Amino acid sequence: HGDPLQSVKLFLAVVWKGFNLERMIVPVDGNLSPNALPLILENVNQLERINPFRPIMTSNTAKFIPNMVLDNPDMPHGVILRPCQLRSYIEMIKHKPFPTDKLLTICVDCLGTYPIEEFQWRSSRKGSAEGLSWEALKHAKQGILVPYRFRPACQICTSPDARGANINLGIIGIPVRKYLLVNTDQAMDNIFREENFTSFSEANQEIIEIREKMLAKITERNGRVRDRIMRGLSDVLPANIDELIDHLSDCGSCQKCILNCPICSVDLPQKANTGKYRKEDVMKWLISCSGCGMCEQVCPQDQPLVTIFGFIRDQLTESLKYVPGRSWEEALPYFSK
Repeated sequence: HGDPLQSVKLFLAVVWKGFNLERMIVPVDGNLSPNALPLILENVNQLERINPFRPIMTSNTAKFIPNMVLDNPDMPHGVILRPCQLRSYIEMIKHKPFPTDKLLTICVDCLGTYPIEEFQWRSSRKGSAEGLSWEALKHAKQGILVPYRFRPACQICTSPDARGANINLGIIGIPVRKYLLVNTDQAMDNIFREENFTSFSEANQEIIEIREKMLAKITERNGRVRDRIMRGLSDVLPANIDELIDHLSDCGSCQKCILNCPICSVDLPQKANTGKYRKEDVMKWLISCSGCGMCEQVCPQDQPLVTIFGFIRDQLTESLKYVPGRSWEEALPYFSK
């Protein structure tokens, strides 16, 4: 009915009740601190507060899942994640398994996020943060708007589509004032069928094909941006993992990139007797990098960490044939000490 945001809220209310959730972890609403914690909703009526399409990302929600789940292991939780956050979550479980049987994951297509200062400026121009969300949604069918103004991580992201969660909400390439694409696992599909929802129907194959073409276009464009950035930084990029370790050592004792990384929150790289990070730990860390960009966002030296870490990760990915967050079943590569 021309209101995709309200439709998503109503849809999530159905999900909440269908799975008897007691809490839902959602993106931060209005708090622009780089260390802002996600919101924890404890009542289905609080869903009115959320906006999963707001083009801002102040933290990686996946980082906070383990403690929230472990503090209440018998409580059914839901969590809303962007694609890079879901990839982080998948990799975190491989590094340090924790109970997930009571956690329902919901992933939403990402239309890109602005740096905090850019978001504030554009929000003031639009009159509100909601205005930015509507601007992005209005162009969802045509892809992603003004990608060159996004965070570097978003500019080079080649996987902005929701997939791999219990429930995946698709908006890229979709006329969102008419439809929302819902892809679910079997458990959620059974709930839909049992409740006999008349507002749901089998997706039109033409819409799916248009979406796939748009995603391919975004992937190709972001890949070109990635190549251009790497060429421009070729003089400062570490050539290999050993040079990266030296690079990290030269940073001193800051560690903000590590402390804000969701992978490091469950598997912190350790230092050897030399005072440098152990090679196998750094390799294990970077092979799981989802490219969320939280490291670069908090770097006090404004280093292009997304590109630096991505360059080394690509080397590992190519040699090990492992793609972070691609599959729940794909085992994490083993690095000998």
